[in-house]
Amino acid sequence: MIRVVPDVAFVVGHTDDRPGATAVDGLTEVEWGRRVCAAAHDACALRGIRSCTLEKPPAGTYRDRLQVLTSYLNELDPALVVEVHFNVMPGHDFRGTVALHWPTSAAGELLAQEVAQRVADSIGTRARSGDGALPQARSWNGPSAVGPDGQPAPGGPPLYTLQWTRMPAIILETHFGDSADHVQAISRVSQIGEAIAAGVDETLDRLELT
Repeated sequence: MIRVVPDVAFVVGHTDDRPGATAVDGLTEVEWGRRVCAAAHDACALRGIRSCTLEKPPAGTYRDRLQVLTSYLNELDPALVVEVHFNVMPGHDFRGTVALHWPTSAAGELLAQEVAQRVADSIGTRARSGDGALPQARSWNGPSAVGPDGQPAPGGPPLYTLQWTRMPAIILETHFGDSADHVQAISRVSQIGEAIAAGVDETLDRLELT
């Protein structure tokens, strides 16, 4: 039996029992992640890119769930990993797309750049942090702190999807679910999926992983 290794694994950012943030229309991050991952999977298929979609285990602590997920990813060994989320920031008017990558991963930074700008363009918003790529090692969910851009500084648990995977990986925050971008985003899921697939395609070519 020949084992087919995917070019990219898409990861739904949350689970049904921990659905993540809720957008202004009631849409949860876990449902958004499923929609976008499905669209990206379909767009990859049209480009001849092998992809799969994974969800985190439904039980266990945050660390335990991520340990199971990342162990499986390392065993599966896709060339790239893209985990899908959106942001909310009540009381603020933040907009834009960003992709987090492990601070020392040059390949992760390239993937973040190629995907984030395309996704921002597909929604009609801006890429945050200049090119949409943001080096980050810890979650935003932690002690109250404010970074130099006026946004909360990360102080929560490590971003295990980025830390524990052997391959280039990003955490894609497509938009803010409590901003005007959300109306555009939910009407352009297929375009967002195509934007992700195009960014993956370009990254695979540039890293000569195909």
